[in-house]
Amino acid sequence: MKIKEAITKAAEESIGYKKWKNRKWLRMRKEEIQLTIEKKKASYRNYLQKETVEHYIEYKKHRAIIRKMTRSQRREDWDKYVKTLERDITGTQRRGFKIFKKPQLQEINEFKLTQ
Repeated sequence: MKIKEAITKAAEESIGYKKWKNRKWLRMRKEEIQLTIEKKKASYRNYLQKETVEHYIEYKKHRAIIRKMTRSQRREDWDKYVKTLERDITGTQRRGFKIFKKPQLQEINEFKLTQ
Protein backbone atom coordinates (compact mmCIF):
# COMPACT_ATOMS: atom_id res chain seq x y z
CA MET A 1 0.00 0.00 0.00
CA LYS A 2 1.26 3.45 -0.82
CA ILE A 3 1.88 6.11 1.82
CA LYS A 4 -0.84 8.41 0.49
CA GLU A 5 -3.45 5.66 0.57
CA ALA A 6 -2.43 4.67 4.10
CA ILE A 7 -2.69 8.24 5.36
CA THR A 8 -6.08 8.85 3.74
CA LYS A 9 -7.42 5.53 5.03
CA ALA A 10 -6.24 6.31 8.56
CA ALA A 11 -7.74 9.80 8.37
CA GLU A 12 -11.09 8.46 7.14
CA GLU A 13 -11.20 5.91 9.95
CA SER A 14 -10.32 8.39 12.67
CA ILE A 15 -12.02 11.57 11.47
CA GLY A 16 -14.70 10.32 9.13
CA TYR A 17 -15.63 11.08 5.57
CA LYS A 18 -18.43 13.18 4.16
CA LYS A 19 -19.27 13.77 0.51
CA TRP A 20 -20.13 17.33 -0.39
CA LYS A 21 -22.83 18.00 -2.91
CA ASN A 22 -22.24 21.08 -4.97
CA ARG A 23 -25.72 22.17 -5.94
CA LYS A 24 -26.34 25.78 -6.67
CA TRP A 25 -29.87 24.98 -7.63
CA LEU A 26 -31.64 21.78 -8.44
CA ARG A 27 -31.55 20.87 -12.07
CA MET A 28 -34.70 18.89 -12.61
CA ARG A 29 -35.94 18.62 -16.15
CA LYS A 30 -39.56 19.22 -16.90
CA GLU A 31 -41.61 16.58 -18.68
CA GLU A 32 -41.94 18.81 -21.72
CA ILE A 33 -38.16 18.97 -22.08
CA GLN A 34 -37.89 15.20 -21.62
CA LEU A 35 -40.36 14.62 -24.45
CA THR A 36 -38.48 16.92 -26.81
CA ILE A 37 -35.23 15.15 -25.91
CA GLU A 38 -36.85 11.88 -26.94
CA LYS A 39 -37.86 13.47 -30.25
CA LYS A 40 -34.32 14.74 -30.76
CA LYS A 41 -32.88 11.29 -30.12
CA ALA A 42 -35.33 9.77 -32.57
CA SER A 43 -34.43 12.33 -35.24
CA TYR A 44 -30.72 11.65 -34.61
CA ARG A 45 -31.23 7.91 -35.03
CA ASN A 46 -33.21 8.62 -38.18
CA TYR A 47 -30.34 10.76 -39.49
CA LEU A 48 -27.79 8.03 -38.71
CA GLN A 49 -29.81 5.47 -40.62
CA LYS A 50 -30.46 7.54 -43.74
CA GLU A 51 -27.80 10.31 -43.63
CA THR A 52 -29.56 12.84 -45.79
CA VAL A 53 -29.39 16.61 -45.54
CA GLU A 54 -33.10 16.86 -44.68
CA HIS A 55 -32.73 14.52 -41.72
CA TYR A 56 -29.67 16.40 -40.51
CA ILE A 57 -31.54 19.73 -40.69
CA GLU A 58 -34.42 18.20 -38.75
CA TYR A 59 -31.98 16.98 -36.09
CA LYS A 60 -30.36 20.41 -35.85
CA LYS A 61 -33.79 22.03 -35.39
CA HIS A 62 -34.61 19.66 -32.53
CA ARG A 63 -31.22 20.35 -30.99
CA ALA A 64 -31.77 24.12 -31.15
CA ILE A 65 -35.23 23.82 -29.59
CA ILE A 66 -33.86 21.81 -26.67
CA ARG A 67 -31.01 24.27 -26.18
CA LYS A 68 -33.50 27.15 -25.93
CA MET A 69 -35.75 25.25 -23.55
CA THR A 70 -32.93 24.22 -21.23
CA ARG A 71 -31.51 27.74 -21.18
CA SER A 72 -34.87 29.21 -20.24
CA GLN A 73 -35.35 26.60 -17.53
CA ARG A 74 -31.87 27.27 -16.14
CA ARG A 75 -32.63 30.99 -16.03
CA GLU A 76 -35.91 30.33 -14.22
CA ASP A 77 -34.22 28.01 -11.74
CA TRP A 78 -31.44 30.51 -11.15
CA ASP A 79 -33.98 33.30 -10.56
CA LYS A 80 -35.81 31.10 -8.04
CA TYR A 81 -32.54 30.32 -6.30
CA VAL A 82 -31.54 33.99 -6.09
CA LYS A 83 -34.98 34.95 -4.77
CA THR A 84 -34.74 32.35 -2.02
CA LEU A 85 -31.30 33.69 -1.10
CA GLU A 86 -32.63 37.24 -0.97
CA ARG A 87 -35.56 36.11 1.14
CA ASP A 88 -33.27 34.19 3.49
CA ILE A 89 -30.91 37.13 3.85
CA THR A 90 -33.66 39.63 4.63
CA GLY A 91 -35.39 37.13 6.91
CA THR A 92 -32.24 36.42 8.90
CA GLN A 93 -31.60 40.15 9.26
CA ARG A 94 -35.00 40.60 10.84
CA ARG A 95 -34.54 37.59 13.08
CA GLY A 96 -31.07 38.78 13.99
CA PHE A 97 -32.36 42.23 14.86
CA LYS A 98 -35.08 40.73 17.07
CA ILE A 99 -32.55 38.52 18.83
CA PHE A 100 -30.24 41.48 19.33
CA LYS A 101 -33.06 43.76 20.48
CA LYS A 102 -34.53 41.36 23.04
CA PRO A 103 -31.58 41.32 25.51
CA GLN A 104 -31.32 45.11 25.30
CA LEU A 105 -34.99 45.45 26.27
CA GLN A 106 -34.49 43.07 29.18
CA GLU A 107 -31.50 45.11 30.37
CA ILE A 108 -33.50 48.34 30.13
CA ASN A 109 -36.41 46.80 32.08
CA GLU A 110 -34.04 45.50 34.78
CA PHE A 111 -32.41 48.91 35.00
CA LYS A 112 -35.82 50.61 35.44
CA LEU A 113 -36.86 48.10 38.11
CA THR A 114 -33.71 48.65 40.17
CA GLN A 115 -34.15 52.43 40.22
